[in-house]
Amino acid sequence: CLAWPAHAHAAATAVQSAKSATSLVAAQTADSGDIAVASDPVVSGVNVSVQANVKGSGWKKAVAAGKIAGTKSKKALRGLKVSLTGGTGLSGSVNYHVYARGKGWKKAVKNGASSGVIKKGVQVVKVWLDGDVAKHYDVLYRVYIKGKGWQPWVKNGSKAGSSKKGNYISGIQVKLSPKTEEAAGRAADAVGVRYETRLESTGWQVWKGNGATAGKASKKTVVNRVAVRVGAGTLTGGVQYRAYIKGTKWNQGWKADGAAAGKSNKRIEAVQIKLTGLIAEEYDIYYRTYIPGYKWLDWAKNGATAGANGNKLPVAGLQVVLVKKGAAAPGPTLAPTVALRKGKELDGIDISSWQAGINVANVPADFVIVKATGGTGYTNPYYRLHADAAQKAGKLIGFYHFAREASCSGSAIDEADYFVKAVSPYVGKAILVLDWEAGALLMGPSWAKKFLDRVYAKTGVRPRVYMSKSVTSSYNWSSVAKNYKLWVAQYPNYKKTGYQSKPWTDSNGYGAWSGPTIFQYASTGRLSGYSGNLDLNKFYGTAADWAKLAKKS
Repeated sequence: CLAWPAHAHAAATAVQSAKSATSLVAAQTADSGDIAVASDPVVSGVNVSVQANVKGSGWKKAVAAGKIAGTKSKKALRGLKVSLTGGTGLSGSVNYHVYARGKGWKKAVKNGASSGVIKKGVQVVKVWLDGDVAKHYDVLYRVYIKGKGWQPWVKNGSKAGSSKKGNYISGIQVKLSPKTEEAAGRAADAVGVRYETRLESTGWQVWKGNGATAGKASKKTVVNRVAVRVGAGTLTGGVQYRAYIKGTKWNQGWKADGAAAGKSNKRIEAVQIKLTGLIAEEYDIYYRTYIPGYKWLDWAKNGATAGANGNKLPVAGLQVVLVKKGAAAPGPTLAPTVALRKGKELDGIDISSWQAGINVANVPADFVIVKATGGTGYTNPYYRLHADAAQKAGKLIGFYHFAREASCSGSAIDEADYFVKAVSPYVGKAILVLDWEAGALLMGPSWAKKFLDRVYAKTGVRPRVYMSKSVTSSYNWSSVAKNYKLWVAQYPNYKKTGYQSKPWTDSNGYGAWSGPTIFQYASTGRLSGYSGNLDLNKFYGTAADWAKLAKKS
């Protein structure tokens, strides 16, 4: 059986063309309000205490993690003592040193020793961990400067404060942030995910885990850095992620296993997260974002985009969970991006074996419609590969059957059965389409209706029918149009083009249909992520509308 070119547009000379139960990982951490699994007390429960030397008062009483050491007054902080508390036997130290203009950096000290006293006051502080404690925790700290207030939280040896003349620190807060499952109070071999965000206004937050909110569900919050870690338990593997950054888009590339993605002075608009190694074979990673004006979007998974890329809106909050393969998603998955949430119209492509090498995950498309079969003897060898990749990337999908494929055409019933057998694993998830062009045109609407009725009878899903706009008025399609919606094709020319918001069409009608649900307006589309021509389409509906068309009716 010869494969007819995808939507071959039979008249080559014509410009018009034819064509839950949520299953979170084992046990959640205390971050999400559940009882923590018993863990080794050597690792969990470690924190710090801080003692400040204040001008005019000397050494003050030590305060617990997160409390203010020093004051929020005119009295300058002149020195520090920072000590580790809690836990037993975990190797490592807390280190720190202080700076002032004209004095430079005092020698670094550790574990409760005096930083040295600077009479005029401390201007900059650094605090960091070493040894095993640094493997399990980050140290976060921020300082209060008279006239400037609290500065953003920094971590792990970054500078807090200002070396400008007169900018003296009067208070400081220090705390540890558990970044491993064990430090968070779970068993050493627990499987879980932890993640942290840096906020534009307040700096780094503590690590969160297993569905808890990092960032804040607030319209005033802006996330500009994010990091993710996984506890793989007895499995091997890790996690990779990247951020869509204002001005640079995805160009920063992938980060892994706790390294920070993003830039401190640029908002993050979307994220992609995926597992690596053996853990990726056992678990899916789901994540969702809180976008001001849209609140929590739906869940994305395994590298798909979540957020508002291209819509100039920041990520304000992030939640991430691991789910066992085959278990239910933690919530709705239909619209993980703003484009899918708000879109009354969606942009997409249709492909066949002519685009065998395409990586649909890299091509901007809300939906991908794939040629599955033709006649009774042709199956696109790439249809499942392309459909699965599109689903994994969070895109909506569909399949079409090319009627009367050259040299292997059959009856309407036989061709419908051949198509349904191929796409049966996707029924309920993909829209189904009869591609009516080329040799099929000789068979008339009655053949098409038999095919469409048969597909509906066997799947419960009402398929669409694809044809050239000129074909809609060349036959009486009233018996078909009553139950089956239209995907129509018409091109103004064959010039290269990207997506169009209002593609051209002539003033003629659509025969028995009032209008199309999908409009194919170019066969020479050019999009980033693929170097060849693509058919470009517009769907007149939302992601929810698409999902309804894919489900049994």
